[in-house]
Amino acid sequence: IARYIPLAQNISARTVWTTTSTLVQAGLPIDLPHVFLEVVVKSNREGYLFIPRRNNAVDLATFFKSRRSKEEINMLINSLTGLMKKLHHLGTFSGELPEEAFAVVEEKDNCPSVYLKNIETFTIKKEIITRHRKRDMALLNALIKKYCPTLILDSN
Repeated sequence: IARYIPLAQNISARTVWTTTSTLVQAGLPIDLPHVFLEVVVKSNREGYLFIPRRNNAVDLATFFKSRRSKEEINMLINSLTGLMKKLHHLGTFSGELPEEAFAVVEEKDNCPSVYLKNIETFTIKKEIITRHRKRDMALLNALIKKYCPTLILDSN
């Protein structure tokens, strides 16, 4: 359960619900919250999202710290960069891109795939500018380099 108080957090449950619904409809790998609830008492508003968690999901740190083959790491990086490309194509970008924004799910064929976990870090605009794309790719590069220091991603 995620609780949102717009005045304290600068984001509402309604905004997260709308963003999540938009990304799900676009076919991005994300779990739609089962329930969206908003309570308004006088001028105070609180929202709640009941978000399912995948049992077989691990965070990026756990994935990279476990012994992985070069092929698995390359598949994950391709999945991450492909997901960022789709997000950018939809006009979605992140201001910070923390590693908590992603989770890794091991598929049956041992092929790791990435899904979005914390939608709060993403913003949808009608169009994003090149500077936002480059910043997101630089942040993704830094995130991957944290666990794979010899790898270099192109930020263009």
